[in-house]
Amino acid sequence: MIDAAAPEPPVGPGAPNPVAHGPGDARSGPLADVLLKQTVCALRAELDERAVGSAQLRGALADSQAELEARAVTQARLEAVQTELRHELGELMGLIEQESAERSELESQAEVRATRIAELEQTLTELGAELSDLRVRLAAATVSRDAAVSEAAGLRVELERLGTELARAREQPAGHVGELAEAQTLLSDARALTALMRERQAHAVGETRDDRSG
Repeated sequence: MIDAAAPEPPVGPGAPNPVAHGPGDARSGPLADVLLKQTVCALRAELDERAVGSAQLRGALADSQAELEARAVTQARLEAVQTELRHELGELMGLIEQESAERSELESQAEVRATRIAELEQTLTELGAELSDLRVRLAAATVSRDAAVSEAAGLRVELERLGTELARAREQPAGHVGELAEAQTLLSDARALTALMRERQAHAVGETRDDRSG
């Protein structure tokens, strides 16, 4: 292959013969024709080879341009996808932050409810203790009442006995001093029992009021 940087010899009428080597060489003849034909063939082959190379270069250039255009399209699509991806990521982050805020609020509400439940449980425990105390006091009051009722019944029996004896004493003649003294004694005992019974009843009523107010 002839070097592309070498100058091409002029071809045509009046151009110097490339095969001439000196003033003594013949400008015509069979040898000159052969050399001329060889030179022309070589030049044509080089031109053909250069044409093929140019075609290859043009094809490579077209391929490069197509590749660049494809890369440009791909780059544009990539940028569009990246833009959409950033948008989607932004929305996703917003949803995550919103969900986190809602979860924090729910946790806060759960803590408040747990505290309220603990307070209610504490109140129920205190009420249970108070109820137990009230039951104990009510039982004690019931026992006291039953005792007071029993004692009152005994006092009534005693009063009835005293009344009977007093009635008998009244039926006796008024001259008996001993019977009068006995009647006075019975009267004093009756008054003492009456006062004791009233005191018991007042005490029982006071305990009942205290239990109700407590």
